[in-house]
Amino acid sequence: MEDLDPSDPIIAYFLGLLHTDGTHHGDVGHKGRVTIELAERDVDILRALTEALPLKTTIRTRTRVTNFSGGKQYTCFSLSVFDQEFRRWLATMRMPPGRKATSVGPPSCEFSHRDYLRGIIDGDGSVGFTKTGTPFVSFVTASAELAEFVGGAIHATSHRSRTLRRNARDDVFNVMVTNVPAAQLADYIWPSPDVLGIERKKESGLSVAQWRPPAEKAGRYGVVRRRWTPGDDAIVVANTDEAAAFALGRTIKSIAVRRWRLERALAREATVASSGPRNSDGSDCRRHRDRDDAKFTTQAAKPRTTR
Repeated sequence: MEDLDPSDPIIAYFLGLLHTDGTHHGDVGHKGRVTIELAERDVDILRALTEALPLKTTIRTRTRVTNFSGGKQYTCFSLSVFDQEFRRWLATMRMPPGRKATSVGPPSCEFSHRDYLRGIIDGDGSVGFTKTGTPFVSFVTASAELAEFVGGAIHATSHRSRTLRRNARDDVFNVMVTNVPAAQLADYIWPSPDVLGIERKKESGLSVAQWRPPAEKAGRYGVVRRRWTPGDDAIVVANTDEAAAFALGRTIKSIAVRRWRLERALAREATVASSGPRNSDGSDCRRHRDRDDAKFTTQAAKPRTTR
């Protein structure tokens, strides 16, 4: 299809998400469909793809009880494409109909590596912080080619090499980096807050990208950490990204991420303020007042006992 160019960021991301979370049913010579199914919390990316792709798509929802939902109802959304020409094109992009776990791999033509990588991480990857506060980016796959692709991205961004071997239990690759290499990889995958991707992973990825080691360990990584001050925040709010970056001696990306965080913090404060006054422990003042009034009324209604 002429409109589907893997070097286009949107198409490359969509292809990466399909290679990990998609299924291709049917036959390219007859009827069939391509589907991506995600949990309800990630439905926004399906809607964004529907608007951005030059394809006719259908979004459906279903609720069922699954083994991993603990007996509770689980709601998911699926995006489907039935177009035969698109399915034929997808078969040339390393995703023919049928099982794809071990045979899928990056396309053999030119494509946007950064956006394709974000797509496969959104599909079968994880990003965030461990319980001890260590940043990480990980990717699990049964495809040797996808594991090598992620390993290559790690080496390109941090000059660190990963040993790629299947684990004994599941026969899959688990590619993972932590600390500074994780921050460098995340900085490559999520270069700005407005890139296409699953929102919760984007938020975690931007946080990991901004991570710097503690001051007492900065020498080990050769990184000096600069904390944001209220004065820095005032400069960010009052200026453009370029002007603030020049004034503070920071990168334009760090300014953009800081502005995004400040805007989110203001939005949360506005939400809390609109919900009414709160006590110091965060509880609703009105609930405590109603409870105290009820207690006073009950006590007043009790008859006095005279001796």
